[in-house]
Amino acid sequence: MARADFAERVRTILYGTGLGERPAIRRAAANANEAVTGSVLTFDMLAGEGAKLSAGDVLSVKDDTAAATAFAVYVLSVSTDAVTAENATDGTAAVAGSDSGDLDSVLFEQNPLVTTYKIHQAIDTIIDTSLWSRGVYKYAVSTVTPNLATGQTNLAGTEMKVVDAYQKIGSEIISIPFSIKRNVHTTLAASTVLGNYDPVDGSTIYLTSVAKMAIGDETTYPAMIEIVATGAAALCLGSTVSETQLERTGKDNQQRGQRDVSQSLWRDFLTLTANYSAELAEDRSGIRVDRG
Repeated sequence: MARADFAERVRTILYGTGLGERPAIRRAAANANEAVTGSVLTFDMLAGEGAKLSAGDVLSVKDDTAAATAFAVYVLSVSTDAVTAENATDGTAAVAGSDSGDLDSVLFEQNPLVTTYKIHQAIDTIIDTSLWSRGVYKYAVSTVTPNLATGQTNLAGTEMKVVDAYQKIGSEIISIPFSIKRNVHTTLAASTVLGNYDPVDGSTIYLTSVAKMAIGDETTYPAMIEIVATGAAALCLGSTVSETQLERTGKDNQQRGQRDVSQSLWRDFLTLTANYSAELAEDRSGIRVDRG
């Protein structure tokens, strides 16, 4: 449930903590009885939940842990507890028909400021593009048995850059030249990452490299959740923002408020990445920053 931790922290940033500031939660039936005709989806809510819905509502699956199944639908009509909706609204994947079970017993957020799908997209964007580029990454250690004939070896695909390579000759630790080539042809390196080195002899080479952060690394680096969630919330607010954080005196003020909140969160994200990276800059068991 690591990804759910990130998504929930994004929601905490997006919404206030007061009563009624988060969207209402609605429940689907244990057997939602999904059926699809073209772009129209029908399914059943739990008994009594249909009365709380209206045409025009957006229902977003709340607790799903992947963008691919974080469904969202646009309600077209409600008959008792049977809902007719536009399938795959907000760019989400489509709910399958034929009583697929995609919506069985799920919890929906009703008219969320940002759908769960968009939250997952923002989380992925921050991790994939905004951590490594700002010098936030993790260390990894590995060993290589030298190929004395070629001076090359296939490395793990996650290795972005080797920062140290050495051999232990007797009781002496000796640094050796080492370089890394990425995106090479698979006939040269199955992982597309090829290491080149000049060893002293055939004894083991010990490598220290840096790699991009990924979901799951928060177990070792708990602050990663706060860093990623803050950046993801800023991206989410590029299109919408909680009314509790806005002046309500007109469209111009609302747009200005949206920009201000988003920019403020992005500044917080930049501060968090800089501070956390700098704090661990010399710690080879943690996140490091390279200022060039």
